[in-house]
Amino acid sequence: MARFFPYLNNNGGNNYLRRLKQRLRDENDAFDLTDARFMELFRLNKETMRELINMLEPHLAGGTRGHKISKEQRILAAVRFFASGSYQRSVGQDCFINLSQSQISLAITEVATAIETHLHGFINFPGQEEYPGIKAIIMERFNVPGVIGFVDGTHIAITKPKVDVEHQYMNRKGYHSKNVQIICGPNNKIFSINAAHGGASHDAFIWRNSRINDVLHERFITGDRTSWLLGDSGYPLLPYILTPIRNPPENSPQHRFNVAHRRARSCIERCLGILKARFRCLIKERMLKYSPAKAGSIINACTILHNIMIHRNLPLPEEHEIQNYMDDHEDEDLFAQPVANEHEARIGNLAQQNRARVIQFYFN
Repeated sequence: MARFFPYLNNNGGNNYLRRLKQRLRDENDAFDLTDARFMELFRLNKETMRELINMLEPHLAGGTRGHKISKEQRILAAVRFFASGSYQRSVGQDCFINLSQSQISLAITEVATAIETHLHGFINFPGQEEYPGIKAIIMERFNVPGVIGFVDGTHIAITKPKVDVEHQYMNRKGYHSKNVQIICGPNNKIFSINAAHGGASHDAFIWRNSRINDVLHERFITGDRTSWLLGDSGYPLLPYILTPIRNPPENSPQHRFNVAHRRARSCIERCLGILKARFRCLIKERMLKYSPAKAGSIINACTILHNIMIHRNLPLPEEHEIQNYMDDHEDEDLFAQPVANEHEARIGNLAQQNRARVIQFYFN
């Protein structure tokens, strides 16, 4: 190419390319796309995207250097990356984005941080006044009483972090990740997210150090004895977390409980499948090539966008995509772990009694 365009080898060539990209950005408006193509690229429809832009613009800086990149363009670029998970360079070469790799990287960080400032506006654990409605939906669908949500951990692959913290992010499957605790409801809405822990952390450890554990423990202490989450065997059996029973006899009440438990808990697996099908930057094959802190910010941003889409009742991904990305996260068995102290023993006994009552009244 240099034989025919020798000026591209000097600063004049760089300026030419910069002006060309700016002109392409100016001449190609993503909002001119068809509605179907727009949603394919950005996951949001045009109306929701415009609302997102209005919400985020006050949190973004004015522009970059002499050739300003508009706030709208930075938001579109970041959301395009969240949706595709493609490398920054390929996103930047999209004719509707046309930003350099460094500009894309800055936009992703800036926009994810701006979205994250709205975390508590879009992701909230339900109050006790909301419990009856949630319990009724889950009871009707799965015949499991008292359930207010589903909890699980999912590993989001990240690039190798700094050596001094690398051991905290190497998971038991042999790659670096964040183990993200998510709690969802029966209609795919995310109630809680905790993206602060590395892949080496066990689900039970993350739970014990989570704010929601404290919330539910306090509600239990103050009298709520009939509300619980469903978790797999990676979680401790608590008065407010129901876990399955180990190796129950076939066709026994305990076995029927496990079958119903597994069917109901598929809600969290489906929620994770929808989240990852919508925002493929979260799937293992794409990997977040950021520091753990920045990766956590991107994960939080994607869950907020997911809840916005649930609230707006936007179409779900194709069923085969959801199935492809439904989580297969199986954690270590906690059944045989020793009790740490007398208080935990007492709580454990209460939890055993609670689960036994549920089985007696609903699965006999």
